Amino acid sequence: MITSKPGVHPASFALVILSMMGASIAYAPATLAQSSPLRTEHQHAFNIPAIDTFMRERLDKTGLPGAALVIIHGGQIVHLAGYGEAREGELVTPDTQFYVASVSKSFTALAVMQLVEAGAVGLDTPVVDYIPDFETVASGHAEQVTVRHLLNQTSGLSYEGFAAVAPQQQPRSTEELLVLIKDVTPTSAPGEQFDYFDPNYGIAARLVEVVGGSTFEDYLESNVFAPLEMKDSFSVVRAEDAPGEAQALAQGYRFHDGMMIQVHEQGYLGGSGGIVSTVRDLGNYLIMQIQDGVFGNHTLASPRSITTMHTPARGIASPYAMGWVVLDADASPLVVNNWGDLESFRADLMLLPDEELGVALLYNASADPQVFEDLREGVIGILTQAKPQ
Repeated sequence: MITSKPGVHPASFALVILSMMGASIAYAPATLAQSSPLRTEHQHAFNIPAIDTFMRERLDKTGLPGAALVIIHGGQIVHLAGYGEAREGELVTPDTQFYVASVSKSFTALAVMQLVEAGAVGLDTPVVDYIPDFETVASGHAEQVTVRHLLNQTSGLSYEGFAAVAPQQQPRSTEELLVLIKDVTPTSAPGEQFDYFDPNYGIAARLVEVVGGSTFEDYLESNVFAPLEMKDSFSVVRAEDAPGEAQALAQGYRFHDGMMIQVHEQGYLGGSGGIVSTVRDLGNYLIMQIQDGVFGNHTLASPRSITTMHTPARGIASPYAMGWVVLDADASPLVVNNWGDLESFRADLMLLPDEELGVALLYNASADPQVFEDLREGVIGILTQAKPQ
């Protein structure tokens, strides 16, 4: 559900718009069995067996029920695998569906940038030029918020100025979200500072609807999922809408008193966290990102737009770009990150542009963020220690 959560640290983003109810059904994970991974002719270039062993051992150690992995290099998928269980008695496969949480924001940014390239939207144009009913408590504030401010999370809106919303009052559309925004008190001037605020991307989704002339979900299907051949991906406004649309959605879990209990995700996710996908589909998304906006015969964005989405906001101390995060711009290799959490799901995407590498990790559980950081860094470490010649 939509909650107020001030002071989110930029190095530990969580999807703070949600706090879900969990059913009291205990789950003790079985001995982790790996589903059959995809084998390709490019596997010899990387130490794939070491990655599979690492993943299995880490899941066994942490108690996470399941995970899925894709690795891409250049324009090809190098490895697809599932580990553990999607639910009791059902193995995770590369086609198991997961909520990808705040990874969804990068898709929203892509949709907006497509409209920018079409000349229908200006990044530095005030949002009210496209959405006249965008208002906040402070008179004149909304008129200063640009599209770029929304995507860089520098709109001046934050959870400090936003009251928690009960589940029954959560929005059921991007239009209803704008009604809630009218009661938000800005905490800074637009462009002045970074504040992670999920509704920024809900507003951006509304902009896509108004300018694009369709629902946000239909826009993504036609302009992103279809050209990327992401056949098992879709977007929802509310989390509880996903199970009815998904064919292979994993059961989500969270830790409680040392056990994993089932959680059924609830609440508004439109634009900020509503995409459901698979690692097979995300492999195509990563290929497009690494190939400067091109996938097969389709160009989804220009190289300039891809660079813009991967570049943190200028003039302020923020690692946040447009749905992507660069924690260390001087790191070697450079890693462009994208991650998100729900109450019972976690997603991590990593791009290493100089290495032409991309990795996606999806989990059907929540845990201490350090658990996922260790997994992410472990996989990247193994990959970069055995780079192809």
